[in-house]
Amino acid sequence: MRLFLVFVSIAFTAGASVIVPPGIFSNVAGNSSVNTPAPGNNNHPGGNSPNTVTINEVATSVQTLMGVSFNVINDSASGGRSTEYAVTKTVLNNTGETWSSFGMTLNYQYLNGQVFPFDFVVVQFDTDALPTLSGNGTSGQTLSSSGINQLTWGGINILPGDSLTINFSVDTCPSCNGIWQLSQVATPATPTPEVPEPGMFALVGIGLVSFAMRNKLRS
Repeated sequence: MRLFLVFVSIAFTAGASVIVPPGIFSNVAGNSSVNTPAPGNNNHPGGNSPNTVTINEVATSVQTLMGVSFNVINDSASGGRSTEYAVTKTVLNNTGETWSSFGMTLNYQYLNGQVFPFDFVVVQFDTDALPTLSGNGTSGQTLSSSGINQLTWGGINILPGDSLTINFSVDTCPSCNGIWQLSQVATPATPTPEVPEPGMFALVGIGLVSFAMRNKLRS
């Protein structure tokens, strides 16, 4: 059962909250889809939720970017329960740099007409469901941080032109209206300085000696 932290002064109405399309993209190019055949199905029996959110993005910067935001609305058919979604997010690395880590944060929450810090949530990562990361260069991955509002992977090597895919679950706040936003940041791999081969030092030395001898003969 998910625990949502909200101010007690907020008045909730009957029904549960569901995510509605379209996704609004900020500073990134992308498209998305939302499907909710089972509203109010938090802790879906039998495993994966049939409710899905699909997000496709093209990242052109490794800086922290506002990715995509969605509206959440009450749905009286949901019976006052949270709705669980299985989310698939694919990001194309079009930054020109190799990524060594990738993180996502649920950083913007606009709940029932009021703005809240990210720990007062309209949706949160479902900590009962293990998030996964896949794609070329992800075999050495480590999930270095996780929680209700942040996921970060290290140990990856995502080359320019490659994509990574993240699968995770989120739960909506019961019976509320709001907006949630998913931001992201990639860390570029630090270039390894090239160490000259021993033979290179020998060639440089021979060149310097030859240059000195030539100058001596001219004098």
